[in-house]
Amino acid sequence: MNDSYIFAGPSLFGLDCNQYPGITFLGPVKFGDLPALVKAGARKIGIVDGCFETVAPVRHKEIVACIEHGVEIFGSSSMGALRAAECAAFGMCGVGEVYRQYADGTRVEDGDVAMMHGPVEMGYIPLTIPLVDLDHALWMCAGREELDQARHAAVMKRLGCIDYRERDLGAVLDCLGDDPRLRENLAHTLSVPARSLKTLDALALLQEMCRPSSGSLLAPGRGVICSPRGRPRASYRP
Repeated sequence: MNDSYIFAGPSLFGLDCNQYPGITFLGPVKFGDLPALVKAGARKIGIVDGCFETVAPVRHKEIVACIEHGVEIFGSSSMGALRAAECAAFGMCGVGEVYRQYADGTRVEDGDVAMMHGPVEMGYIPLTIPLVDLDHALWMCAGREELDQARHAAVMKRLGCIDYRERDLGAVLDCLGDDPRLRENLAHTLSVPARSLKTLDALALLQEMCRPSSGSLLAPGRGVICSPRGRPRASYRP
């Protein structure tokens, strides 16, 4: 029986879970899920996506209680990145670029990771685009000299004014104005799941969870920062 679990939804849409036979995949985490796994004998838990708004979100006390029971808790991408930044001092391990941005204060708004997605029957298919993915995609376009820093900031400000429930590809492209080259390249970038920053960070979290366990509690503040390609580049202590 597996003793490693991961809570994920749209951030790992389309993933072949058979690549990770030692991990049990569950849907987005919600309040009450973690204590149940501890009782079931979990030793490692990864949090990527989580419920909020209509369902009570996972609470910090639940995470700390798991750590006190000797369970290794990892977080990345979305709700996991938020909670990892908030609970790093208690031993939660944050993974990835989204985690880094929240941990060092570069990003502060919880809503930057919010998005709409389909139900479990549809594999949690993404329906709208979170700001963290848009920010990352725009920087990729900037790397191709299609967007300078000032315009990047202006576009992100306009995108931030769109409710996360309505921020689909059409709404995003409307914010770009009359720039067919940028519209085309951004649409292409966003159409490739492997270029999603949330997805890259989630895959990095899976890699971390597949490493042999240290057999002890995580050191407070432990974290792993990953490059935009999802490869670990340095340890991090906020």
